Amino acid sequence: MKARSARILNILLSCIVIMVIIMQYTGHPLKTPTTPSGILTLEFANTAAKVQSIVDAWQPVNNRGRSNIAQARLNTYWDFVFILFYSQSVVLLESILFTNNNKI
Repeated sequence: MKARSARILNILLSCIVIMVIIMQYTGHPLKTPTTPSGILTLEFANTAAKVQSIVDAWQPVNNRGRSNIAQARLNTYWDFVFILFYSQSVVLLESILFTNNNKI
């Protein structure tokens, strides 16, 4: 069981690294002078005016041929895949630690 769990964990961690690279690639065009932290600027916007300024800044087409609104949507879709791999890694790691700590 240990070898199988370790192999699955390695696969999940590799997927997480791949997802971080994808998220960086899809999120890069979202970093503008108005949104220096990219999508995080939108996530932490706490007023309607801030959200509107971000939406306005993301209207133009980026160098990938789509608006940054579409780019933010794509980045969010990839984020759901990232969450899947991340959560499964945490569950498996907790299972491995729990199993190893309860052997007497």
